[in-house]
Amino acid sequence: MSAPMPKGCNLRSRQGGASLLEVMVASVVLLAGTLGAMAYLGHGQVALLRQGHSRLAAQVAHSRLEELRTVRYNVLETHGEEDTPVQLASLTGWRTTEIVAVDENEDGLIDYKKVRVVVSWPVGDLTQEVELVTLFAPAD
Repeated sequence: MSAPMPKGCNLRSRQGGASLLEVMVASVVLLAGTLGAMAYLGHGQVALLRQGHSRLAAQVAHSRLEELRTVRYNVLETHGEEDTPVQLASLTGWRTTEIVAVDENEDGLIDYKKVRVVVSWPVGDLTQEVELVTLFAPAD
């Protein structure tokens, strides 16, 4: 005769393994996490690319302002431009320079010249742009 079984034990005691359902649930959770991480990585790369284009556009605009600093004040208005093609890494953008003489106190004399440089480039169906504005005063 065999020895009696202790209380609470039965012949079908559970082994330490995982059921098929548990493995499938864990796989779905892992897959969802992986797909989410990959989507986040893709969006991050697009954001970095756009930020790089913005930085290059700002450099192009700043370079244009520095170029205009070398121009004599009395001929500055002749250096305006519209839609000049510029290269922003792999993209082609456009640079516009507006120069406006300002008579702030309305005495008939030009007090300063306002220079606005805009660099724009296409992003899908939209257009992004960077704008820099500065003031040039006459050298007395």
